[in-house]
Amino acid sequence: HERMASRGLRGPDQYINAPMADMEVQEDLTVPMGKRMITRSGQPMEGEPIFEEEYYDEGDAHFGPGYGPRRFGRNWGDNCDPCCFPLPRLGYFEAFAGAHGFTGPLNRGTGSFGFQEGFNAGIPFLCGTTLQAGINATQSNFQGSEFTQDDRTQFFTTVGAFRRVDCGLQAGLVVDYLHDNWDYDVDLAQLRGEFGWLMPDGNELGFWFTIGLDQTTTNAQVPFYGNNSVAFRTSVLSVEPVDIYAFYYRRQFACGGEGRAFGGFTDDSRGLLGGNIRLPINPCWQFSTDFMYVVANNDADFRFNNESWNVSFNLVWTPCRGSGGCQNYCRPLQDVANNGSFLTRHQ
Repeated sequence: HERMASRGLRGPDQYINAPMADMEVQEDLTVPMGKRMITRSGQPMEGEPIFEEEYYDEGDAHFGPGYGPRRFGRNWGDNCDPCCFPLPRLGYFEAFAGAHGFTGPLNRGTGSFGFQEGFNAGIPFLCGTTLQAGINATQSNFQGSEFTQDDRTQFFTTVGAFRRVDCGLQAGLVVDYLHDNWDYDVDLAQLRGEFGWLMPDGNELGFWFTIGLDQTTTNAQVPFYGNNSVAFRTSVLSVEPVDIYAFYYRRQFACGGEGRAFGGFTDDSRGLLGGNIRLPINPCWQFSTDFMYVVANNDADFRFNNESWNVSFNLVWTPCRGSGGCQNYCRPLQDVANNGSFLTRHQ
């Protein structure tokens, strides 16, 4: 009654001098079916409705340049999509599985086909740097070869650190370990690194390398050629990693995709070329593939036994939306080693 007494009547159902807080102003906004309206400040146009999946909100941890459809903005992960399984709060985690084919001097004139599976993870460390660790297990030559009935198993481990940036110099350095078991048993390690200059338009130019850290000896079947035939005898092989020096061009795509092409040479003067590409399927799945080819040495007696090549493809699962939905500062700069980035030879 006191409130009514303070207002002057203008008509049967209207008031004058009524405070705006006491009035309800309703505006009809059309919302597409199946969409939920999100209200926030600082969006493209004042008063324009924004619908989920079209722009990132605070929960998507989007810290890249500007807002809008997913482009080159990066985040630090840590936010899992509701459709995926909950995981510890890592900066980045991915699991992968796929198939491969490769050959090299240790194949002794034959090829290897098989499957691989593994994971790669990144955890924030200090001053913008991130630690990475991953494994890659391979199984090949299920029916053996002409010199052994055994199948071939390999186990790659990669650990190191890196720093991703939106623009400027980014770099990474890792140590790769390889355990290779066939008709021999060898353990090798190498140092692998890369540094490149990332430009604002998503292009990057850089250099990557590998340096062998050790060599080992093992008993294995060694081929002896003559009289249009080949014979295998047990002998001692000295096995070591191949040093690689290559320049690359990398292009960043939207939603975490990227492609890279490179060319260079090895420490024994063999030319090489290769590339890799990663394409997002949805926020939780990606497809990746890579290849490497190293020509044979001109001085080799049997050049087919001196060339090296690798082709592989993987289906990659990124359970955290911050991992797969857009670029992530914690996504490892270098993939886990495989037969394309860890080359071996024997003497």
